[in-house]
Amino acid sequence: MVEEEEPKEGEEATEGKKKKKKKTITEKYWDWELANEMKLIWMRNPKEVEKTEYNEFYKKTFNEFLDPLAYTHFTTEGEVEFKSVLYIPGMTPLSNEEIMNPKTKNIRLYPDVTLSVRIMRKRLVKKTFDMIQEITEREDKEDYKKFWESFGKFVKLGCIEDTGNHKRLAPLLRFYSSKNETNLISLDQYVENMPENQKAIYYIATDNLQSAKTAPFLEKLVQKVIEV
Repeated sequence: MVEEEEPKEGEEATEGKKKKKKKTITEKYWDWELANEMKLIWMRNPKEVEKTEYNEFYKKTFNEFLDPLAYTHFTTEGEVEFKSVLYIPGMTPLSNEEIMNPKTKNIRLYPDVTLSVRIMRKRLVKKTFDMIQEITEREDKEDYKKFWESFGKFVKLGCIEDTGNHKRLAPLLRFYSSKNETNLISLDQYVENMPENQKAIYYIATDNLQSAKTAPFLEKLVQKVIEV
């Protein structure tokens, strides 16, 4: 900044007095935005947290508009100690980009880095299976139908690729059958319905139910009262 100063009486203006330098002071201001108004929910006692709080935390954290199908809040103690809250979404992500929210994209699990992380992974996988199993046992069968419609293809893929958890995944499989075209049944239910003289499980792999109903050999099996 430059300021001109009038010369005093009897003095001539000089070049040095014509220009007087002033200091420039730069001030910085920070504007902080609170990203999460809630306390760390996984650090709280599960008995003190209401269902609405879990749902609200889930929707705010993962930018969801539906409540989760299930959640579990637990503490693991022993060789490795940690606290966790796990959720099963109310619907599958619309795209691969939405599988990981930008706000939480830095939260990742590397299962083979250390023994501690491997133990954590094992515990988290077990609790996830427990959550899914709990949905299958609910009186409202529509809940598991919603889960299957959203994540059934991943359960099927897991049966093929995840040999270590095959025994856990197989009971979660669901199918439509020639005797029940509206409600999904499990493999256990199919076996229970088998007549004594039936020694095998009959199935058709098609893209949709309508294609299965028009399969050439289905009619012969139905005539023999064999469920497919």
